[in-house]
Amino acid sequence: MRHPGDRGLAELKLPDIPGLIDFAGPVMHTARWDYGVDLSGRRVGVIGTGASSIQVVPQIAPLVKSLEVFQRTPSWVLPHSGHAIMERTQRMFKRLPLANAR
Repeated sequence: MRHPGDRGLAELKLPDIPGLIDFAGPVMHTARWDYGVDLSGRRVGVIGTGASSIQVVPQIAPLVKSLEVFQRTPSWVLPHSGHAIMERTQRMFKRLPLANAR
């Protein structure tokens, strides 16, 4: 069920973790962040390493006592050939960033 404030790219999906329903602390999703929760000095776990995590982790890290980030699904990346990139090619990528788009 969608919340009236949801925009299509912020679908709420909590992970299926045994015992989560019994967890006594606050549980938030970045799509519905509760700014009323004071994270100062707390132990915090962030589940996910995607775009939302990239935004929230640096913001809360200075506030919390400890922070652990759990990766659910590895990011998909292209394999690297392992060869060194020539200096001439590096200069070209700096001048023409789209030349590096694969």
